[in-house]
Amino acid sequence: MATKEQVEFIMNEFPKAHPVNFFRIINDANAGIGFAMKLLYAAEGNRLSAGAISDAMGVSTARVAVLLKKMENKGLIVRESDEADARVTIVRLSEKGIDTARAMREKILDHISGVIDKLGMEKLEQFIALSVEVKEAMEERLPPEAKTL
Repeated sequence: MATKEQVEFIMNEFPKAHPVNFFRIINDANAGIGFAMKLLYAAEGNRLSAGAISDAMGVSTARVAVLLKKMENKGLIVRESDEADARVTIVRLSEKGIDTARAMREKILDHISGVIDKLGMEKLEQFIALSVEVKEAMEERLPPEAKTL
């Protein structure tokens, strides 16, 4: 069983190991507009149905509609009706959206490349493996209601 001193030490030292800004860049690309941009950028022809975006994000079509409206207002996407089924909304990246998605991807790749150059792949692979173990150990300790968040 861990001692009180060990627990206090980890509680005080653990925040030093979390590179907040680095993870924020990656997390932004995996949530909201960033995630939708990534999906569309990777899709054939940079286009998907709104339903496919909703499914991939695991959120309601209503929530995706709000997100798409924001993206449309920023000039990142164009919405159109599917030629085969007018009830289906097709979303495609605009030229600005393609440029923005490409820039987002390059920024993330540049950040990761810099970390690889500084630490080396072996250390990063070890860090990721250990981080997964820590995450799993922490999740085992969560109460059941917190595991669904």
